Amino acid sequence: MLIEFLIGSIFIGSIRGGKVIRLLHKSFNRISILILALLIQISFFHFTFRGYSIVLDNISTLYGISVGFVILSIAVNYKFRESLIIFIGVIMNTISFFVNSRTVVVSLDGLNYIGLNETANLIAQQNIELFTPLTELTRWSFLSRFIAIPTPYPYPQIFSIGDLLISVGIFLLIQKVMFDDSVDKNKMITFNYNNRI
Repeated sequence: MLIEFLIGSIFIGSIRGGKVIRLLHKSFNRISILILALLIQISFFHFTFRGYSIVLDNISTLYGISVGFVILSIAVNYKFRESLIIFIGVIMNTISFFVNSRTVVVSLDGLNYIGLNETANLIAQQNIELFTPLTELTRWSFLSRFIAIPTPYPYPQIFSIGDLLISVGIFLLIQKVMFDDSVDKNKMITFNYNNRI
């Protein structure tokens, strides 16, 4: 979902008259780090759900690194108000993680709905570390990954409300930079000539 929001934001911003070149400005450097961190975490879930062994064998370590990277990058971008939306999304996902015995809760019906039946079976049998199925015993179930987008969507996926907020925050950040006129203004270097000869 994040990738779609990222590409969509640039596309919509261009149509509305925003400048893509502003994304290369130094003021965007910290935001690009944040986006990279979020992409790493999204990729982590993508590879896990599709059963890549190298990810499954190191799942706890990789998850911890991805979360730490996201939190660090948000701290670096605290001056951007849009980062607050991303922060709320991360907090929602983190709360769900800790109140459910440090596991990521996923809807099995959602996984089956988007065609990941094998992954759903593995999670149901608790054969994938870190992931647990959504049940009546799940705490704060509304924060779990239960929102499914099936085919004919090109990239079927399942995500949480927190994931949605993170994606919206990225969308707004990109729009902000693309329409920020101050990025185009060059700062003049001034000299102080108070010293007398």
